[in-house]
Amino acid sequence: SFAIKAWPVSRLVTRLQPAGKSFTVAERYLSTDNSFLIKRNRNRRVWLEATAENLPPGTYSSLVTVSSAKSILKIPIHLKVLNWALPAVDFPVGPFNSTIQESWWFAGENNFREEKLLQQSFKMMNSVGLTTASFNAKFEVNWDKKPLIIKGLDRVNHLMNLAKQNHFKSLVAYNAVFSNQDLCFGSFSNADLELWVEALKQQSKLKQWLPLQIIVCDEPVGSEDLKKAVSRVETLQKFSDDHLQFGAAFSFNSQHQESKELYSKSQLPFLNLFDMDKLKSDQKNWIYYNAADRSSFGFGLFRLRQQTALQARIAWNWNQNAGNPYFALDAREDDINWCNSLKDGQLQCSVFLKRHILEGLNDYRLALLLKTLKSEKAKIIVKDIELHASISKDPIPGDFDNKYQQEEAWRNQILSLLESMSDEMSVKAKSK
Repeated sequence: SFAIKAWPVSRLVTRLQPAGKSFTVAERYLSTDNSFLIKRNRNRRVWLEATAENLPPGTYSSLVTVSSAKSILKIPIHLKVLNWALPAVDFPVGPFNSTIQESWWFAGENNFREEKLLQQSFKMMNSVGLTTASFNAKFEVNWDKKPLIIKGLDRVNHLMNLAKQNHFKSLVAYNAVFSNQDLCFGSFSNADLELWVEALKQQSKLKQWLPLQIIVCDEPVGSEDLKKAVSRVETLQKFSDDHLQFGAAFSFNSQHQESKELYSKSQLPFLNLFDMDKLKSDQKNWIYYNAADRSSFGFGLFRLRQQTALQARIAWNWNQNAGNPYFALDAREDDINWCNSLKDGQLQCSVFLKRHILEGLNDYRLALLLKTLKSEKAKIIVKDIELHASISKDPIPGDFDNKYQQEEAWRNQILSLLESMSDEMSVKAKSK
């Protein structure tokens, strides 16, 4: 059925933490009611969501009413449903973190709620089209015993099962790969690391894991750290296969010798900053991380996927908070969260996720659909996107600069083309 949901959005300029530090807080929902009171200097925007599940093609209408003491404003909403289905995201795309954290120092004290939130978390990611996420593996290994005994595999098996049930394409082990050791700089022998990897591979085959990428080092800096990082990454890469891969996360700068060395020796670099021309010419497998905005999940992502050997896309942040039980008042990092929990154990996605990530993925899927069409007009638009889509930070929707106008023009061109093709198919069907 066709329905309009309306939520008031609050944007408080600053919030003060207990330590006295103030910070800017991003937009968040205040309510999910069908009607609500808009308060002066608190609500600057109302978020409307139109749902059209299982509706046949056609035009549907609704009405939003805004009342004040002096007047009543009625805003008509018209929605046209076309006879097209967007393809699913075709490679791993998702957030860092996969769990919902409410208060980290009470972890394990309410296992029922934590498990409920975990299952809701994977269902929510699947429902919005995300296909990968990261997790903290926290493996515990007794290196003195042979064969190696690895604790923590049951938890990873559980996460893998949830990921498979929710149509994920991979998982990423990031941060705390070991519970009390550092994978990048820890004192491990190469022989022990090989035994550990072989044990993981056996578990992967036994339990039919999805592909797992393990981030060995995260932004190593300084000559000594970099030297150790390069050595550890090279060692672990020797044991990589199609289902278990190792990489380092860093920002590539072609002018810096340090990052050039790590890039050249990495089989699967996770890159924050990158050189588009080099990636295009090298056709080196890589994963794009961070820079969470509409373009880098939309038309820009499509361009990277088509022109480079991009393997996955992952960015901050599904859910991360400071663990403060008074998170409604302070310390919760809502401004980087894509999803938060409600008191009843259900989840609410953030304004940021819907305005940037999901709208971006819709752009990506539109371009993906366009690439399957034989229409000459479709080929021209696809070529234009592949050549000119922005891969830098996208402006906030509503800021009408050149990049935003270009992306809006592509959307209009694509939707206009799909509408005309849909009308043509309808006419042909009626004439038979």
